Amino acid sequence: MSREKSDSILPKVVKHFFIEKEVTSTLMMESLCMGLTALKEPSMPIVRMEEGSFVLVDDLLLLLEREAIEPLAPKDGYSGEFSIENDEKCLTELGRRTIEIYVLAYLLSKTEVAYQETVPYALNLQEEVIQEQD
Repeated sequence: MSREKSDSILPKVVKHFFIEKEVTSTLMMESLCMGLTALKEPSMPIVRMEEGSFVLVDDLLLLLEREAIEPLAPKDGYSGEFSIENDEKCLTELGRRTIEIYVLAYLLSKTEVAYQETVPYALNLQEEVIQEQD
């Protein structure tokens, strides 16, 4: 499981979705706020909020694979009825999924940077070991 402080991710989410001096959709703001609140519930499948941190429920690569094949639309679908409860449920699900995908992308980019920094060091160690064996 990976854990990342929400203080490092949430400002990036705000910067990404809410552009300064531009009109931001109140529907988008509400969706993300409701989605963030939903992450605090214990039954969320990919990312959950725990003590001010985002916590992945499984391995990062397994979650990325699962998220790539899962559709973005809510699992139970939209019934076509115009009701506040149905609309709020869809908004919450969309906001939750949006934040989950953003957290996964953030953690993947951190992993890629760490990998790129480590590869030259590992190659140098490998060359030294080969030279010592000769």
